[in-house]
Amino acid sequence: MKTLRKVVGLSSLAILVIVGVSCSSGGSEKSSDTTVVVDSTTTPNSEAATDTSLLAGSASASVLPTVDGTTDYLSDAPGWNQAGVDPTDIGVYVPMFDQGSVDVGNGSSDGSWVHDDIRATALALDRQGDRAIIVAVDVYMIFSSDADEIARRARELLPQDWQDVPILVNATHNHHGPDSAFSINDDWYSHMADVIAGTVVEAVNDLQPAIASAITGEHRFGVSDGRDPIVFDPRLNVLNLVNASDDSAIATVVQWNSHPESTLG
Repeated sequence: MKTLRKVVGLSSLAILVIVGVSCSSGGSEKSSDTTVVVDSTTTPNSEAATDTSLLAGSASASVLPTVDGTTDYLSDAPGWNQAGVDPTDIGVYVPMFDQGSVDVGNGSSDGSWVHDDIRATALALDRQGDRAIIVAVDVYMIFSSDADEIARRARELLPQDWQDVPILVNATHNHHGPDSAFSINDDWYSHMADVIAGTVVEAVNDLQPAIASAITGEHRFGVSDGRDPIVFDPRLNVLNLVNASDDSAIATVVQWNSHPESTLG
C-alpha cells in the first residue's frame, strides 16, 4: 500500500458537497495596496432541465477514527440534531482510538473529545459520457499529493469505464477534526483515505436520472482578509440535484471562496 506523503501543495479551491465552506490557499506575503471586491453576481438559469440525460449519485460516510472498528461512541456525543445544544458540552471522551492518539487540525494536541460526526461526501456526475466525481471531506486540509493517492485508491475500486474520470478531492477546512496537515496520525489518515475511496464507489453505484438547478447569492458575514492583497469574493453558489422522477434529494453542492476568519477569533 502506497504511503501517503505530506507535501505542501493545497488546491486553491474547495467545493463542498451537501453543505460547507471553501477556502483559498495562503497566498503571497508580498505587500500590496490592492483591494478587490466582487460586487456583481450572475444568477444562473434555475429553470428545470427538459432532458433527463444527467445522472447523479451521492454517498457519505464517517471519517472519524474508530474504536473497536466502529464509531458507535457517537451515540453518546451531543451532535447538532438536538432541540437545544448545550454550549458547555464538549462531547464524549474517547481515551484511545484504534488508530492511536489523534491531534486536532491546526489546534489542540488533544483530540480525545468528540462532539459530532465528520464525514466524507462524494458526488458522481454523468451526462452522456461527460463524467466527474467531487468529494468533500470535513478536515482541515488535503494536500495535492494526498488527494492523488486517495483518487488512486478509489480508481482501484471503480468500474473500468470510470478509471479515467477526474476526481476532485476537497477539504471543508474544518479546524475541529483530526489534523490532516501538520501533526498527522498516519494510520488514521490511511483509514480516512480508504473510507473516501469507498464513498466514491458508492456514489457511482447510486447514479440515477437527475435534474440540476443552480442559484447564486452573496454571503459577507464574518468574512475578513487579514493581509495584502485584500480580496473579497462574497459569491455563494449552490447546485441542487434531485431525482428526475420523484424530486427526492440526491445532493446539494455549496461553493464559497472566502475564509470565515472571525469564527476563530
